Amino acid sequence: QDFDEDGLNDDVEINDTNTDPLEADSDGDGLSDGQEVAGIGPASSIGIGSGHAATSVDSAGTRMNIDTAGGTAIHLPAGTYAVSDFAYSTGAVAGRVQPFLAVGTGNNQYTVVWVGPTEDTPGSDDIVTASYGGETFSLSQPATVYAGFNADGPVVKFGGGRTDHNNPADFDITPGSDITSFTNANLGRSYAFEINVTPAGTDPLNPDTDGDGLLDNEEVGITLVLADFGSDGPNANGSPDGWDAVPNLEQDVAFSLTDANGAATEIAITARDDGFNPNNSGAPNAAQTVDGIEVPVEANNDYLFKIADQAGTEAVIEISGLPAGQYNLSLFEGRTTDSNQVAKIWVGDDPEPDSENTGSFANGSTTVTINVADGETVFYKHLEDGSGGLGGMIIRQIYSTDPLSRDTDGDRFPDAFEISEGFDPLDPEDFPELQLVAPSFAPIDGLGAGP
Repeated sequence: QDFDEDGLNDDVEINDTNTDPLEADSDGDGLSDGQEVAGIGPASSIGIGSGHAATSVDSAGTRMNIDTAGGTAIHLPAGTYAVSDFAYSTGAVAGRVQPFLAVGTGNNQYTVVWVGPTEDTPGSDDIVTASYGGETFSLSQPATVYAGFNADGPVVKFGGGRTDHNNPADFDITPGSDITSFTNANLGRSYAFEINVTPAGTDPLNPDTDGDGLLDNEEVGITLVLADFGSDGPNANGSPDGWDAVPNLEQDVAFSLTDANGAATEIAITARDDGFNPNNSGAPNAAQTVDGIEVPVEANNDYLFKIADQAGTEAVIEISGLPAGQYNLSLFEGRTTDSNQVAKIWVGDDPEPDSENTGSFANGSTTVTINVADGETVFYKHLEDGSGGLGGMIIRQIYSTDPLSRDTDGDRFPDAFEISEGFDPLDPEDFPELQLVAPSFAPIDGLGAGP
């Protein structure tokens, strides 16, 4: 029985967690007891999966592999995560296999964040699962996490896909190790394995588990939306993995957006006043970095333009369904032949700005920070100049700190202090400057005076 409907059975609350079986949120932090025990957020499977159609194995020797097939890496917010298990499909050859997780730091470059125990594969043709109890890793900033493994012998089967593949393996990697070179980068295969992670739980009896001045409920959850305008429409260049493909915008027709992991959201964009069609003239054929996030070539090459593109006309795009929070709204346009592209952005019942407030994002990008209350709509007004358009949007919730770390970014300032003082709790290089003050001494009458 679960009287308070918090996801924990009454006997578990009485005998194990010591939470109140009559109160769904024992510590009053806005999270139910069940949410805190289980961890906030969905489980994530990283890697193409142990059930991947795979029949081949490597030849003898040692190998390192990091799966890079589309959709197999996962974007995770800052936080602490528990690794629940590692599963892989193996052939009939015995050998060692060591799983690890790594954050992408560039093209075919990674930094290791977790290394699991080395497993001895029995040599049976089967799917093998290694379950863990206390394996965790932490991210001080939102990051895209990749799954990899080292193998000694032809242990894990592979099929079609894509992987960064190295010969030999490196069983000596540790968290913090950089992996920057491969004998076969972007190899056309994927190995049948997965590493499953969940957000680590918080204390259901402490509203501020890490003691940083923020309630646990204020630290969890993040929204990241990557929208590629133009995408796979006519005169466009397709969309990269992990991006919403927006081929066009019909006037007054809502277009639903997913998050960066492909999960459904309540967020939608709706063009008012006019529609938008795709084009790719002046394509830069290059990626760019926007608000710390790489915009791949496919997203950067094309854009949407206002259908009635006479200079001096305007059209609004509404962004609805954002959870309450502070966001960076980034606009980009890769087109190299556009000299200027500006817009207006405002929120809810705020007055529309008298003039553009974005600065130009032509052949580049711009980022505007906005605060969104519950139920508020964000407005983007396109100011048509007769050329170019909008290549895409990145909507990134700014703060999602680790409820298990008092100082998420490790800069020695608590998360709550950084937020209250206007500093980024996810940026270790954004913190108050400490000024050394020379001591001063005032004489005290009679002190040290001789006879």
